[in-house]
Amino acid sequence: MRYHIVSFLLSAAVLLSAPQTTVFAAANNSQSMSVYSDTEAESVMEPILISYRLYSDVDNHWSKDAVSFLAENDAILFEGDNFSPYRSITRGEFAYMLAKALNIHMEYFVAPDPADYFDDLSADDPYTSQVINLVTAGVFISGGDFNGEETISREEMVHYVIKAYQYLLGDDYPDMSIMMLPTFDDAELITPAYNDDIARAQQMGLIKGKNNLFCPVNNTSRGDAAIVLYRLSGLLADESSEVNVTPEAVLTKDGIQVTITVSNPNAYAVSLNSTSGQLFDYALLDSEQNTLYFWSADKMFMQMLMSTEIAGNDELVFTNTLSGDMFTAIKDKITGLRAYVTATDDFIDHDGYYIDVK
Repeated sequence: MRYHIVSFLLSAAVLLSAPQTTVFAAANNSQSMSVYSDTEAESVMEPILISYRLYSDVDNHWSKDAVSFLAENDAILFEGDNFSPYRSITRGEFAYMLAKALNIHMEYFVAPDPADYFDDLSADDPYTSQVINLVTAGVFISGGDFNGEETISREEMVHYVIKAYQYLLGDDYPDMSIMMLPTFDDAELITPAYNDDIARAQQMGLIKGKNNLFCPVNNTSRGDAAIVLYRLSGLLADESSEVNVTPEAVLTKDGIQVTITVSNPNAYAVSLNSTSGQLFDYALLDSEQNTLYFWSADKMFMQMLMSTEIAGNDELVFTNTLSGDMFTAIKDKITGLRAYVTATDDFIDHDGYYIDVK
């Protein structure tokens, strides 16, 4: 999927209400709405509304931020007005949460048959697609029964989370022996096959234990799973490879088309954060690097915090065409383009990305 955003004027409010929260996100949506256009720089923004549930029973709970993160990413399978953070999570619920929270998603040429993966997996199970994707990613090993309605132990949960982390980092995964055991006081209770995973998770700060007890064979609670995935998502964001920003300008006798592509080379999603409805900008320059035209000049943008997610191995595309009298006045002087991604993230070059225009 390619996310296409072109120039726009945003004039709508973000609505906050319980138990539903409404936010704006850019997406490739067939029901697009043109909210800004002019004769010299034709533009369109394709917004959709995404609603997610807020759970009142975690308002004062340590998992509140983690649960909000999961809700934003449609990573909560169970229904109802309560999240019930102390309730044991099932294997199916955890598989859904893991795949959705970390955006582990595959495209298949032929729809996979669930029975080819687990004997008891059915197309009617709400977590089937996520289980199959996790098998494809090497997180789960197929064969036998999946037992989606059974609980999952804390040590199993950590094992699968670390396997997902390994898949997402790929060649960048630190392939080194931990060379140490977990330092929890009950470490002797950990199944030996999980020692490395738990030691790594402890070093990464994904798990902390209570009173230095990990309780490896206890059931994983919904709150436990939420907080571990929330912490991992933060680590993945910190370890993100820089996105690739590629500007392009096609000059004709009638106009100039500017394209700015932001591609995410990581297997996991990367977010671009900005302080207004404007995420892209560009300047057309003369041979002395003087600005002939600045796209955002005299345009209005709502001041709001905005986060735009680019899925793993996906891209975000901005396009704009300048034509008409403005183009005619400067077309013979244009020699360069400086493109800007107005996100606040450190991996963005805030000085812009320059190319010659020929």
